[in-house]
Amino acid sequence: MRRSAPPPVDGPQRIAKVLARAGLCSRRDAERWIAEGRVAVDGAVLASPAVLVTPASDIRVDGKPIPRPERTRLPASGREAAKLEPVLPSSTKFRREE
Repeated sequence: MRRSAPPPVDGPQRIAKVLARAGLCSRRDAERWIAEGRVAVDGAVLASPAVLVTPASDIRVDGKPIPRPERTRLPASGREAAKLEPVLPSSTKFRREE
């Protein structure tokens, strides 16, 4: 059975998740940034991370708009993983026989 990435969410999401998906920070760091007053939504500085935002919301960190969210990546498994080149240090004793 092959899994695919979940469909993009168009509905409201928590602000910390949106910041993390944009690749700016972790969810925990996003909550700290909000507590420090660094995050604004639609011109209002947030005081709590318990805020839902939509794709239409104007989200800014330190006065700069956030980038678009990163695409969801799923780890490879099974046949897909076998096609990948292993990333191992040259000093390791585990080497692929050629």
